[in-house]
Amino acid sequence: FKPHVSSEQLAKMKTMTAKIKEAMPKLKGEMAKTGLKYRETKYLGYDAIFSEMPNPVPAPPSTPTKRKTGGMGGGYGNNVVTPLPKMAQPYVKTITACQAILVKNFVVTGSLLSLPFMLPSGDTPCYSLTKTKNKFETVEGIKSTYITPAVSNYRAEGYFCREDAEVVVKKILTKLSAL
Repeated sequence: FKPHVSSEQLAKMKTMTAKIKEAMPKLKGEMAKTGLKYRETKYLGYDAIFSEMPNPVPAPPSTPTKRKTGGMGGGYGNNVVTPLPKMAQPYVKTITACQAILVKNFVVTGSLLSLPFMLPSGDTPCYSLTKTKNKFETVEGIKSTYITPAVSNYRAEGYFCREDAEVVVKKILTKLSAL
């Protein structure tokens, strides 16, 4: 590649290489503190490099304290929004992310590779932005209508979810393997 690089660029590359070699011991020490580890494995049938790091244990939920004085008087309409269903998501000890995949002589990198591991599932409940549900309430002769969002999930609402990311990654890898 030397015929295509000017002497100034070559000099800059040499100084950059020296700086990188100088900084490597410090970086290795800092990386060891975080617990970040890399491993080589297969992903979708291709050689891949994954990063893994410990997931911090979540803090316990805080408990509400009782007020010493009475709070403000509230109106009606308590609990008019349908609560989201509880989804048991077990605690994961390590955070895993795909850093690179080797397809033939192509190295695929970028944040898209980590999305299938980071995004929530399409079945994750959320409130709809397009569908509503009316709730009617009559208190002391006063009729109230509450227009509340309906319960939906990420896939039904069209949000990009884990399954969609997997489809995109698979399409990219199959296109590259066909070249």
